[in-house]
Amino acid sequence: MRAFSLNYWAINLGFAVSSAAAGFIAEYSYLAGFIGEALMTLVCAVLVFVKVPESRPAQTPVKTADGKRAKDEVRLITVLRDGRFMGVVGLSFLVSLIFQQGYVGLPVAMGADGLSSSDFGTAIAVNGVLIVALQIPVTRFIQHRDPRRLLIISSVLAGYGFGLTAFAGSVAVYALTVCVWTLAEIVNAPTQTGLVVQLSPAQGRGRYQGVYTMSWSVAALVAPLMSGFVIDHYGAAWLWGACAVIGTVAALGYWLLMRNLPREETPGEENVPEPAPVPAQARPDQAEPDPAAAVAVERAV
Repeated sequence: MRAFSLNYWAINLGFAVSSAAAGFIAEYSYLAGFIGEALMTLVCAVLVFVKVPESRPAQTPVKTADGKRAKDEVRLITVLRDGRFMGVVGLSFLVSLIFQQGYVGLPVAMGADGLSSSDFGTAIAVNGVLIVALQIPVTRFIQHRDPRRLLIISSVLAGYGFGLTAFAGSVAVYALTVCVWTLAEIVNAPTQTGLVVQLSPAQGRGRYQGVYTMSWSVAALVAPLMSGFVIDHYGAAWLWGACAVIGTVAALGYWLLMRNLPREETPGEENVPEPAPVPAQARPDQAEPDPAAAVAVERAV
């Protein structure tokens, strides 16, 4: 969980820095911005190639009876048939559908309240600041706790954090609601990714994570359609109420889906075998009495 948390923290830190720098670079030259991004991407690729070791376990090639190499056992259909994992993917879609409203529904609602784009920028900036400031310490606090409970709590916080937006009317109140659902994001992001790793086999983690990531991509497609339709036909208050309902449904789904989730072994934890029972003859307190010794004692008495 800590590794995923650090990665998420670094992404948000880079997003915050790049957002501030992009404006200054664009004033000079758009071409300079694109060239700089290409160079940084190249540097990142080189660092990963040189410094990051391969984490996939070594696999011995298995051949069939006719001498051909067997195909990979973990296919896309294997992932899709994994009922528990696909349930997690579905719940992840619901949660990400809520989070996406911070970037598609929230600016529209704030504009309808007469607030400017700079007001929206001020409110949403709270999200990045809190993630950079709290992601690492919060992860240290939650990393050994029950993932089911964390996902339930984060789903409720996300849903009702956006639900509170229905009562917002000023930049300060909007920023306060952002604080609530940002805390849910801080808890949900590393916990959810760690759960994906826990549920996926070592040889198929790439396919499992690909399907999981697809839930966020689909949510990014559906969220604008959802928010636009609801706001146009019913108003923003109904959108925030729907977010609260979706968060509640997701929390119940995590509670039902993960009731029998196997416990994740912590690093360094070893399965110590129980000591073998000691025969009664080897224990002085339970040794059988010697008949001859008993007769000798009776004669002495």
